[in-house]
Amino acid sequence: MKRDDKRGVPIEWIAIIIGVSSYQQEDLHSLPAAEVDAVNFARAIRNWGIPEDHILLFINQEIDKEKLDAVFELLSNKNEKFKLIFYFCGHGHRTLEKTPKSYLIFYDSHCKSEGCTRALDLDCFFEKIAKINSLE
Repeated sequence: MKRDDKRGVPIEWIAIIIGVSSYQQEDLHSLPAAEVDAVNFARAIRNWGIPEDHILLFINQEIDKEKLDAVFELLSNKNEKFKLIFYFCGHGHRTLEKTPKSYLIFYDSHCKSEGCTRALDLDCFFEKIAKINSLE
């Protein structure tokens, strides 16, 4: 889907959609609907007009922190402006510290009360978003 901005310039859309239903960490319960929700959202935005090759859909083990970092690196090198949709279905984690940290949890993430490994730290996520040339 390309819509014109206020100057009549076409705007490209890119979507990153993640659905994590199962986890290696035993005390993270499965979320059977997360995968289905992600697939349904991808289908919906295709129906809205976003081309399939602009939709990056990752389910369970198909995505981890390193792969998502690589996607954001590619997007940060994109010269053309675009609008980004980021959709995540899965567990999150928030630490109990005085200044808590929040994470999005992948299949291979491991979380304890003080933090997570191989997870997406939301502070870092917002820094990555700020580095890309997206309009919204």
